[in-house]
Amino acid sequence: MASIGSIFLGSKSVADATLLGNVNSSIAFFLDIESSIDYIYRDQEYGWVVEIKKSQQAIVARSVDGYAKDDILAIGFELAQRALDMLSIEKNVFRIIPGPADSYVILFERESELVLQSVDVLNMPIKVSMEFSVYDKDGRHVPPRVLPPSVWSPQLRYYRLSQTSHDLYESYKNLFLSFESLLYSICPRLKSEAEKKWFERALGVIDAKVNLQRFAPPNAISCISYIVDKQYVQTRCRLFHGKGELPATCGGTISPKLVSESISSLLEIWREIAKNYLPINFKGESIVTYGGFKMMMDKVFAKEVSVAYSEDSTLPSSNDTVVSPLGNLVFNFDNVEYLGETSLGHVALLATQKMDITSKYASIHRTCTFIGDTLYSLGFNQDGITPDGVDVFENLQTFRLINVDCQKMVCANVI
Repeated sequence: MASIGSIFLGSKSVADATLLGNVNSSIAFFLDIESSIDYIYRDQEYGWVVEIKKSQQAIVARSVDGYAKDDILAIGFELAQRALDMLSIEKNVFRIIPGPADSYVILFERESELVLQSVDVLNMPIKVSMEFSVYDKDGRHVPPRVLPPSVWSPQLRYYRLSQTSHDLYESYKNLFLSFESLLYSICPRLKSEAEKKWFERALGVIDAKVNLQRFAPPNAISCISYIVDKQYVQTRCRLFHGKGELPATCGGTISPKLVSESISSLLEIWREIAKNYLPINFKGESIVTYGGFKMMMDKVFAKEVSVAYSEDSTLPSSNDTVVSPLGNLVFNFDNVEYLGETSLGHVALLATQKMDITSKYASIHRTCTFIGDTLYSLGFNQDGITPDGVDVFENLQTFRLINVDCQKMVCANVI
């Protein structure tokens, strides 16, 4: 059976299905710390089962029904949250899922094959430093202008709260409140003006002073329409406007992946606008653009790339150079494909391995990417992933641009 630690994820094996039940969709997220108890939540409305086990970090949501991969991520996360809500009431145990879009293991059907995919988002922190001096026409050094002191404004409160929250959704909500307040201070909403229309008008006013085009894909017809759709329609409205039910179509549930991508881009938009309109001095103004990051990563992955895994449970170290420091067996994925830019500031690598559903495999803890013979990245799963009973095992790695002076680091279960 496919499992995370000792928690069942699913299996194509008839024997496993007979013993453990038929599961066609499942997902494992990771708690902030190991669970102190065993707990099972059965959702009466939708039939999903959510399970955690003592001394493990994983929380697994599974269903007998087959769902599309994106729906498993969105609905599975919502039901995992419901389980934690119930856990807090029934057992007085309070846990969170930090970085739900950054580290998870998902089981889904694809063209009659059962696929087990480990997903890691790895931060690529980049810091750009530069110094310059100004000289007059006679070659004399001109002292730098002394900046006036920063002045507090209400928008800074929600900005700070967004950067200190350990909950992805709360972080986005606070950042959007700051963004909304910032726009209102620049371009107040008119009486009876529809909210969406106001956002479009306010961004139009700002775009005349601040070039917003770099925050939209090159093929976007309008950068303003793109930003409003991504931030307001797809993300803000679905987070702030609570639904009374969870539609089976996933219409009322928002994917943590979308929120993670949205908050990264909104943070850069917020800073660019605040820099031009608020009386504050920012730390660090040199950044790597999305286009520059894509070009850099394209060059990196144009070289020979391989991905390998091992049952070795040695904790990652900055001194690591090999897959298994203990000398355990190491296995290479059959195929590695560079997917290129998957969204602004993100590029991805997909490693694929065909499996024999009748074979038994060791639990996988370490997954390493090599450029030539050099270790480039290392993903680590504390509980261990056992890919038994599936047709395909995959590792999807997304590398995310982090401008160190502009963004907080997003914690994940990888280094």
